[in-house]
Amino acid sequence: MSDSSTQPLTSATPEDSFRALARPIIATSTAWLLAYTSMFGSTQLVPSMMSALGIGEAAAGRILSFENGAFFVAMFLAAGPLARLSRSRAAMVGGLIGVIANIASGFATSYDLLMAARIIGGAAFGLMAACGTASAASSPNPGRVFGVASFAIGSGLSLQAFVIPYAVAPYGFAGGYFLYAGFFPLLLAPVVWLIFPNQPAGEHVSMRTAPNRALALSAMAALFIYEIGQTGVYTFLGTIGANSGLNEIAIGQVLGWTGLVGLIGGVLAIWVGGLRWRTWPVWVGLACNVAVMTGLALCSNETLYEILNFVRNTAYWFVVPMMMATLARLDKLGRWAVAIDASWNGGTFAGPMVAGWVIESSGYGGLAGLNTAVGLFALVVIAIVVRRIAALPHH
Repeated sequence: MSDSSTQPLTSATPEDSFRALARPIIATSTAWLLAYTSMFGSTQLVPSMMSALGIGEAAAGRILSFENGAFFVAMFLAAGPLARLSRSRAAMVGGLIGVIANIASGFATSYDLLMAARIIGGAAFGLMAACGTASAASSPNPGRVFGVASFAIGSGLSLQAFVIPYAVAPYGFAGGYFLYAGFFPLLLAPVVWLIFPNQPAGEHVSMRTAPNRALALSAMAALFIYEIGQTGVYTFLGTIGANSGLNEIAIGQVLGWTGLVGLIGGVLAIWVGGLRWRTWPVWVGLACNVAVMTGLALCSNETLYEILNFVRNTAYWFVVPMMMATLARLDKLGRWAVAIDASWNGGTFAGPMVAGWVIESSGYGGLAGLNTAVGLFALVVIAIVVRRIAALPHH
């Protein structure tokens, strides 16, 4: 019996050279950075948002949930069209709308106005993320591109964690959104100019013609469920840090340095990108994140908060490129990679909203239970699906 689980995710070919992969690496890295900074950075804006608008965890969770929901819908709807339409034009549209949405968020003085601005922004960021994922998935070596891009975005998000508190402390959540709006134009040009082009495809290309539908749909469902628990805890990392005795600056420093040091997970992912390895690192990494997030939900100690965030970042930046490289094998045009990535992000729609409700009704112990329950269920499905995907022939 052949051991399909040891098949390489990528092959060592001349196309693996940095020069051949530089274009999709730069485009994917900048597209993801633009798309995810507002979403991932919002956890540091939640305490200020709650204070300025006079809202509780549930209301703050709804804002992030609807933003993430718009992100998910836009990304999912773009999965098929990006296989045949101009990715550079789509990236330009997403980037420009994103700038406007962040500026509007900074000027928002009411809950409803902020909600509307974040929904519009979420859709723009979802389109941008879809362009980056499609570019990487249809590149000569998706494993290496996703690995380097994940390392790059991890570095950027970690630096952001250091910087954001210095904008939020004097200016509130508006300072954070204005900062996002300011660097958007700086990173938009590389995406538009260097986005990896569509492969030649006829007008009939759509999600309906994408292969491996059953495996893809199973992966979509599993990662959606998994992310509900993960994002539910992540949304309130700022509040959990405060409950552990840290102020806004200290929380930013912890999230920043643990994010930077945790990038060793991304380095490991780049290294194993062309090696023969078994599929267990993927689901073991996901299981580690489930355990760590449960621990964070229950955390009330500064030292433990730092340690758990370090482990969380290490596992996360290893798992993301490994999982995405595996998903890229489902379809050479990148349709399923974008759709499944959208579903994974779709869990961020339900996560903050559910978490806010659970915290207000059952406390942070209930949040820990939620993450554990959905995480264990998803891991069983993911372990089966990833192994079957690994057995598929390479494109």
